[in-house]
Amino acid sequence: MRIENITFAIESSLIKKVLLEELEKKYCFKEKNLINGDFGGAFNKVCSISDNKNSLVGKFMRINSYHSKISKKSEDASILNYEYEIHNELYENDVRVAKPENVFLVNKERFLNPFGKIYFPGLVMQDLGRLTLDKLGGNVKKKAQEMIDIELKKAIELGFIPFHDSRNEGNSIWFEEQVYLIDFTFWKRKK
Repeated sequence: MRIENITFAIESSLIKKVLLEELEKKYCFKEKNLINGDFGGAFNKVCSISDNKNSLVGKFMRINSYHSKISKKSEDASILNYEYEIHNELYENDVRVAKPENVFLVNKERFLNPFGKIYFPGLVMQDLGRLTLDKLGGNVKKKAQEMIDIELKKAIELGFIPFHDSRNEGNSIWFEEQVYLIDFTFWKRKK
């Protein structure tokens, strides 16, 4: 799905506009630290984030354009902030998700950058590794699927409507014998 269509998939009244000036500049990432896909695409890239104390990742929407328009960065920040609010509420209510930090302007580190530092909005959270459920097998996979159902039930009891692919094996991480839900961009709340 193209980014321009995300706001149509999410009720636009739910998305609070975020101005780039409101975001703290924090952290940095390098292209070599990309975890999923490549930088040629335009949707949901996850990168390891530089931090001396914690193991973190950042979720970005658009990081392939060197001169990404300010209006598009603001749109990305608004969508990521929507996801952060859901992510944080789930975390605070003991649904297993990575511990969220916040949405920041994250420096994309490049060599010999003639334009100075370039920042992109990113949802920064705890790094739980790369083991998605599609890489599990046998009884472990069955146990993991049961855990997903438990976590989704807790989210529904909080008033969330998970996106239809939330049971997808790629939308959960297996970490220390537990399942953690990821990717809340298209989740909604019951009215």
